[in-house]
Amino acid sequence: MTPLSVEDTSIDAPKFSVDQLIANLVGLLETGIKIPFTSKTVIDEERFFDAVDELRKVLPAEFERAREVVSRESTIIADAQNRAETLMQQAHAHVQSLVSQEEIVRMATEEASRIQEDAQRSVAQQISEADRYAEEVLGQLETKIARALDTIQNGRNALAKP
Repeated sequence: MTPLSVEDTSIDAPKFSVDQLIANLVGLLETGIKIPFTSKTVIDEERFFDAVDELRKVLPAEFERAREVVSRESTIIADAQNRAETLMQQAHAHVQSLVSQEEIVRMATEEASRIQEDAQRSVAQQISEADRYAEEVLGQLETKIARALDTIQNGRNALAKP
């Protein structure tokens, strides 16, 4: 296995990725000694437990990365809501400054509504994109963890068979 190069984050980068560790576990099974006339394989126990230990170290970092994605989603939503509020305040101030003329007031009200609708659409789009991104990252993480658990269970089952 080779070290994984990942972007710098506030979390220390793991030495190996979940995929690499799973591939290592699968490799142990594939390179193990097959017991003739059975579905059993003898693998290097020390290497297996080393890989499982590394997986245990990496998974918390993967969970933390998922939490960061969700945290960023909240920030995006909060920023969009603040922007919408600012736009609403600006539109309201603009309307107040033009109160003296009826036609201008009507135009300003229409403009404020348009700005509000645009802001609401923008917020909805940003929320949707943030949700989609978070769902995608969490789905990928879930798939990786499920594969890791399946591999571990298969290894344990293989070890448990006499």
